Amino acid sequence: EDDDASEDIDPTQFYEFNVYVTEAIANTKQVFHFPNKTSKYVLVDKHDKILLRDEDTRRLWHCTMKTSNRYKYERYLGDGWYDFKDDKRLRAGDVPRCTIEDPPTHMNVKVVRGSSRRR
Repeated sequence: EDDDASEDIDPTQFYEFNVYVTEAIANTKQVFHFPNKTSKYVLVDKHDKILLRDEDTRRLWHCTMKTSNRYKYERYLGDGWYDFKDDKRLRAGDVPRCTIEDPPTHMNVKVVRGSSRRR
């Protein structure tokens, strides 16, 4: 499973990622999942919180970071994420562009509004 330990990995590419907001993320209490490679190479093992910073307003949300029981590189946000999602009125089709700072105390988020805004 962990056969890539011998490879030289450049983690810089894993500090930035996009999240595509689905109907489920927009309309239910879905947690925010980090990409596995971001969890593995960027997020410090013992980290249990991160500040979400809205790039447009510079406003901060305090988020709880959790690790899945089934896979140690499956990390996600619970508390704080829901407030961010509601405050930003995220809808299906929106794309939060995320950049994690080094060290990973803050995640800067630029919300790019989707084209599916017809309702």
